[in-house]
Amino acid sequence: MNNFGRYFNETMSKRLSFFYLVWWFLHLWTPKVAIAGPLDIYGMGAKSRGMAGAYTAVSDDFGAFYHNPAGLMQIRTNRLDLGVLYADPILDLDLRPAKDITKDEARRVERMEKEKSDVQSVKSYEFGLVMSPYERLTMGIAMHVPEGTAVTLRAVDSHTPSFILHDHYSERSALFFGGAIELAPGLAIGLGAQIFVKVRGKLEVPIVARNRKENEQRSVGTEEIDPDSELTIDFPYQSYPFFGVFYQPKPWIRLGGSYRSQFEWNVLIDAKADVVLEDYELDLGQLMSLMPGGESIKTVIEIQIPALGQTPVEIPVEIDDIQGSIIADVRIPLEASLAMVDFWEPQQLSWGVAIDPTDQWTVSLDATWYDWSEYPSPDLEIKINDVNINVHTLPANIQARIRNLTVPVLGTVGPVPPATIAIPGLDASLSIPVHLAVSAQPKTHDVIHPRIGVEHRFAPVYEKHLGKIDYSARAGYAYEPSPFETDGGYVNLIDPDRHLFTLGGGAEFNDRFSVDTYVQYRYLPEVSFGKSTIDADVPFEHVSGGGHILATGIQGSVTW
Repeated sequence: MNNFGRYFNETMSKRLSFFYLVWWFLHLWTPKVAIAGPLDIYGMGAKSRGMAGAYTAVSDDFGAFYHNPAGLMQIRTNRLDLGVLYADPILDLDLRPAKDITKDEARRVERMEKEKSDVQSVKSYEFGLVMSPYERLTMGIAMHVPEGTAVTLRAVDSHTPSFILHDHYSERSALFFGGAIELAPGLAIGLGAQIFVKVRGKLEVPIVARNRKENEQRSVGTEEIDPDSELTIDFPYQSYPFFGVFYQPKPWIRLGGSYRSQFEWNVLIDAKADVVLEDYELDLGQLMSLMPGGESIKTVIEIQIPALGQTPVEIPVEIDDIQGSIIADVRIPLEASLAMVDFWEPQQLSWGVAIDPTDQWTVSLDATWYDWSEYPSPDLEIKINDVNINVHTLPANIQARIRNLTVPVLGTVGPVPPATIAIPGLDASLSIPVHLAVSAQPKTHDVIHPRIGVEHRFAPVYEKHLGKIDYSARAGYAYEPSPFETDGGYVNLIDPDRHLFTLGGGAEFNDRFSVDTYVQYRYLPEVSFGKSTIDADVPFEHVSGGGHILATGIQGSVTW
């Protein structure tokens, strides 16, 4: 029984292990990475993006939902905004192969280098509706929706080199509700919430494999495993608050501050699989090949010796050179839980001041603190219960060779030529403990992003058919240091610093309709670090990455 248990321990861990089922689940239901949201890189609204996000004290369009909801108080009319964002990351990843590796290993490193450098473009749409039902109250809704999908679940592997803040970064929707109340002339507070859902689900995978007898000679083939799986997911709502304050002590100066709570979207899946092998034929010759060093099987045989009477004598023996097979029914119930943080934004605190030195100019200064030290591990966490295997076999005759043995009366017998040995049916239960590696925790720290933006408003132009047209031009710069520290060990997440340069402009027609546009260029200087821990599957000893991001967009607005 001990050897039979060892056989199942070996074969089931190789062929029907729960790790295979878990990875089957991941590839089927969760295409593989992102944290935070696209708004944390690109901001919200064309005007904000044209000023490099230095918008906390400006916030006079629907971008206020993200930057400072108290700024909505500056909108005294009803307003509808529609916008489009497109960004194209051009990133370069360099993995230096380890020394003395094979050609196949070098090719694997090269393939991963190309795969992880190919980062998806950002394509998304934005919508904002602001209404002022009362003199001192403004409220509304805003949305950010990526093209083609509302949300995609993606598991992260910290050990795999990737641009953690940019890889599939745009595939996150955002929904905001908020409003502003004027407490006194020039003083307003804003409140709101970002709405999202948690994901809780159950996965059930009944898997049945049956052997079929094709002819009288018992030529046996195995039917393909055809999982009839069922995945049930619930989406309970959750909300994350944000608030802001806006103060304009003089017509030429505006002050603003805002706070956004930490945002975390957890995915929890309970997975169950029931593997059933009916009339499954086990090749006992293969069993011996799996034994370390060709180890024999210890068992007990019964021998009838007339000189000792009618009672069979039980003799412990060791047998090897086993030929033949046994028919077994096997049931393996498997249970696990899958958990990951798929969508995470840090706690944020922003301050800003906007100064109008003249009626035509605005200079805005911002600083935003991001609480990245609380960043959780992005790795998929898998917890698997111990695997219990229930086995039932039919009686069978097998061919084997019995090693030397000592029999009462007959004395020492051996070596015994190959003989037919009858084995009884077997009912057994095995328990295999499962131990998984602990998920990695990347090294992160808090960061502050300083920003500066300027806007120049030109003198109005009057056209015969279009009426009054107000033109404006914008520019800005921001320095966005990375919160991720380089790691020579297990973690290979890559995040260079970013230098942001922006240009923008707009035209407003008769104070009713406006069009704004912008372009952004982000320079990501190369980050580089060596590896003290080298992966045997993809052996590289040094990682470096950097690149550029180009973004542009347009927004149309109507007021009434």
